[in-house]
Amino acid sequence: MAVSIPGHNRRAGAGPVDDGPAPPKTLPG
Repeated sequence: MAVSIPGHNRRAGAGPVDDGPAPPKTLPG
């Protein structure tokens, strides 16, 4: 599972849980 919340982080190297309401790694897209 590369993305848990559609619309937040869509990186191929992300963990099971990408980011919360404030993505510290990548910009929400």
